[in-house]
Amino acid sequence: MNMCPTKREAVETSSSNFLHPETECLSCDFVSAVMSRYTRRSQDQLRADRDECLDDVELDNTEPSSQSYERMNILILSGLHISRPGPEGSLKGLFSNVTELYLRHNLFISWEDVATITSQLPRLDLLDMTGNRLKLSQLRTLHSQPQITRPASTTCHDRLSRRHPNVHAQKNGPKNFRRKEDTLNPSVQAVPKWSGNVWKIPSRVDSLPLFILFGLPPLPVWSLHSVFPFQFITRLVLGDMCYTWLDVLVCSTLSPQLTELYCTNNSITKIDSPTFDNFSHLQVLDLSNNNITCWEQVNNLGRLSSLRYLNLQGCSLQDITFPDCCIGGKSEFFRRLSRLNISDNSIRSWQHVAELDKQPALRELRLMRNPLDEGKKQDYIREMIIVNVGSIIKLNGSHLDLTFISRSGPNIPIKVSVPDTMSILRVRSLSRKLFNTGTQLPRVSYISTKMLGKEIALDDDLSDLHFFSVENEDTIVVHS
Repeated sequence: MNMCPTKREAVETSSSNFLHPETECLSCDFVSAVMSRYTRRSQDQLRADRDECLDDVELDNTEPSSQSYERMNILILSGLHISRPGPEGSLKGLFSNVTELYLRHNLFISWEDVATITSQLPRLDLLDMTGNRLKLSQLRTLHSQPQITRPASTTCHDRLSRRHPNVHAQKNGPKNFRRKEDTLNPSVQAVPKWSGNVWKIPSRVDSLPLFILFGLPPLPVWSLHSVFPFQFITRLVLGDMCYTWLDVLVCSTLSPQLTELYCTNNSITKIDSPTFDNFSHLQVLDLSNNNITCWEQVNNLGRLSSLRYLNLQGCSLQDITFPDCCIGGKSEFFRRLSRLNISDNSIRSWQHVAELDKQPALRELRLMRNPLDEGKKQDYIREMIIVNVGSIIKLNGSHLDLTFISRSGPNIPIKVSVPDTMSILRVRSLSRKLFNTGTQLPRVSYISTKMLGKEIALDDDLSDLHFFSVENEDTIVVHS
């Protein structure tokens, strides 16, 4: 597990916004990298790009046209030593249909530079910044402070006037700028106000324009996307960046519509309950390979109303607990969670595994390489998991597809994944759990898809399903 505290401290305490001179010489800008990778490409190279994940873009060995660029929807620029955006506006209009941008393992250190790039990609939906050491000091300060001040000698108006001398018709400077918000859509009019050399910050951080988040001089609002360069991103990858959970929360304020967030291999040990509305749409959260250890921290995510998939693989978790309800009840945590990965942890007790039965929507579970496995056969492990977590229909990525029905209660079919080596005694125990038949183990039989209408008793507890020739798609009949 890469906690990388030394690198993190180096990134956060550095007083310079520039790379080391030797690294700077080896780095390149984004525009140069794009032109180098996607111009004058041979047909073999283009085929390799398409195999990697580019759309079918027909380019020859001559300078490609803007129409060729417009057909691309994925840019893969990983590991190319990119550290800066390049000439301003160089890509605007060229990659108008790009929806996915992969900048993994480059040399970016400033989110401002990333914003300059994304502002030129109006349809961008996925951004992958894995392995970049992007500083968050300015964003973190904003996260905890109600307002931002600037020295009077370097006011936003001074810099704006030097860059755009015709923007302000009068001399009262930034007071004119605050009326620019009137041109915005009403849904984004909650912009900060400039007063007394101070930006008055609204209560919702996720409504802040980018120039506030990054400490930039304010610019005229020419388009919504130029002010909110991350607003349309719904999938964000922040792997291997030495971020804490607070860092992740700060980054999330840039993209209020996130549905998928990947934060694998970071420095997350403590998880505070999200305090912003940015996670209201979040369906997928990957926190794998972080040293979380305690399930109490995981439960702080339990109120995320849209979360469907949670990946906690390799997090050194030692327990699972939902203290808000007793055994047999259903927890209020993770009400919509249907997929969970907790492989490669330190879970030792079947009592903790049984806690997962409190999850009302859980259907798919990955639970491998935990101390539960020590000295036990895999078939036994699978049976125990299925018995303890009766709601799952897919275990460790494989289906065994049996349908359970009850003759005594409501005739509701329940699909369950089980190994064909599961003993009949275990099948009866599972049936009692599925249909709540009380203290007595129910009798069971099965109906084969090859002999419809004929019910065969499963009357030997020590034999397994394979002994009775039970096959996929067969039906287990439960008699209480």
